[in-house]
Amino acid sequence: MVRSGVQPDDITFGAVLHACSSLAVLGHAKMVHGCILHYGFHAYVCIGNSLVNTYAKCGDLLQEGSEESRVVFETMGSVYGISPEMDHVACMVDMLGRGGYLAEAKELIDKYSGVGSAQMSLCEALFGAYFAQGNVGVGRNSGQETSYVLLSNLYFASGQWKETEMVGR
Repeated sequence: MVRSGVQPDDITFGAVLHACSSLAVLGHAKMVHGCILHYGFHAYVCIGNSLVNTYAKCGDLLQEGSEESRVVFETMGSVYGISPEMDHVACMVDMLGRGGYLAEAKELIDKYSGVGSAQMSLCEALFGAYFAQGNVGVGRNSGQETSYVLLSNLYFASGQWKETEMVGR
């Protein structure tokens, strides 16, 4: 865009950050962040939210912010009187899993496991973390608890073609 003389705007940066977060490409996200600062869009709330989301999905906030996030999650009820909903739990499972705390993420699922779609969304969050960590072994073992599509994607991404085909059978 810039080479063509078209200046990016907040919508452009939001779309590019969404792509970076979907692909979990930290290097590209940092480069886009630099452009956001250069063009002065860092004060836009939607851009700030997108940056936090992108860095979290790329794993950059998880290592440093995971302890603080745990404290906030654990004090939701006792300090703020807020009962954690499945979305809160799923976010914690995702954050812990992507940060490499797979056992803790699994413990949260066990603690808050319910039935139906709530259970499935928690398992899918954990399975996404296995995928992000490249942990095929643990993902395979928990594959019976979660979506076969995600299990197939995990095998496919790790180049295990026979296993990919066998999931659907």
